[in-house]
This record gives sequence, C-alpha cells and structure tokens, in this order.
Amino acid sequence: MAKPKRTSHKKTVTKKPTTSNWERLRPQLTKGAKKKGSKHAARDLAEALQQAKATKTVKKPHTVAPDTYVALDCEMVGVGSNGRESALARCSVVDEQGKVLYDRHVQVDERVTDFRTKYSGVRAKDLKHDSVTFRDCQQKVAALLRGKILVGHALSNDLKVLLLPHPRQQMRDTARWPPLMRTTRHGKRRPRKLRDLVLEHLDRKIQEGEHGSVEDATAAMDLYKLFAADWEASLRLSA
Repeated sequence: MAKPKRTSHKKTVTKKPTTSNWERLRPQLTKGAKKKGSKHAARDLAEALQQAKATKTVKKPHTVAPDTYVALDCEMVGVGSNGRESALARCSVVDEQGKVLYDRHVQVDERVTDFRTKYSGVRAKDLKHDSVTFRDCQQKVAALLRGKILVGHALSNDLKVLLLPHPRQQMRDTARWPPLMRTTRHGKRRPRKLRDLVLEHLDRKIQEGEHGSVEDATAAMDLYKLFAADWEASLRLSA
C-alpha cells in the first residue's frame, strides 16, 4: 500500500519592505520646507544664516581690575650703516580701558638711516618737533609700569629698546601665550602676528599700512582681556 503524501503546513511569510532611517526621518526634516526651485529659497537661506550668526556664542571680554594693567608698544627706527640696529622713536602706554597714559615721539641721538615709515609710521619731522629725550621717556614709562601687570605683543623687544626691566610674572605677552601661538609641523610653537590675532579673535583690522603704537597697545590689551580668565587660571595652575 502506498503511503499518503505529507502535506506541508509551512506558512508563506511575506517580507515587509525595509524602511531606511532617512526615509523615516525625511518627512520630519522636510516638513514645511519649500519646494525645490522656489523663488523664496535664496531668501530662506539668507534668513537661516543670519539667525545662525545671531545665535552664535560670542566670547565676552573679561573685566580686569582697574589701575592694575597697562599695555605698552614701541615703534623703532633703524640706525647704523645698514639700518638694522633699532632705536626707540615712539612709545605709547594705555590703561585697561584703552585710555592713553603716555604717547610721545623720542629723539634719536644717532643718525637715522632707515625710518621704517612703512611699518613704524615715523617720519623725520616727528623726531624734530615735539619729541622728548630718551631719558625723559624712559623715566616716565618706568613710573607707569611700576607695580603693574604689563600687557603687550613681543614685550621683550619693547623693554629691550627702552632699557627697562619688568618682573616676568607680571607680564602678559600675547606673542608668547601658548593658546595664541601657532604650532609648526615639527611641533614647535611660534608667535603669530598681532594683526592676525586681532582679526581672528576681535574681528578688527589693524596695521593696514603704517603702524601706530597706541593702536597696537590697545589691541594687545583687548586681546588679553578676551582671554584673561583662562589666561590667569593657566598661570595659577602652573605656579
């Protein structure tokens, strides 16, 4: 007798089409969006960019104690046969609010062989009229710096030309603070130009042509104030 054939009871399972994450999210992301090619698309994009810019977090300058900080900047001219030696020609000191405490052109005892006007902004007439002696400038600036925290960019150059010392722990040099320096491909830190730092962090243009020591001193102070909280904290940690 032939055995009866077994009937298969397996159910046929119909696979549902898979839905990608993009397909699930797309209705939410595109809800309310205008059709491609809409004449309002450009305006909508401009409004979105403007709103994003308005809501962007902006770092606010730190409030520094009054009568505690001063910023210094000097302009030099060239002396000697090739003009490579530097001599003080202008010196400026400002307070933490940018108020000018001192700004004078300085007489140069040696023959000036390069006024470096393109960078210094100094001309022959500046040193002949309404200028002070080096000794007078040195004494006035020394009095302003005494007991203060000194801010500036490449301060060693300014202090060297003034023949003045200042305690290292009371200096805030925007050319030497690591977060404001650039790192070479070999891992070494190098100073950046004050002009570039001010444009990047303060969105301000300086040194567009001849330099001005008041402008540069003020810029260095504003740059320091922007990072003062982090700067001082890093000094406390390294102490």
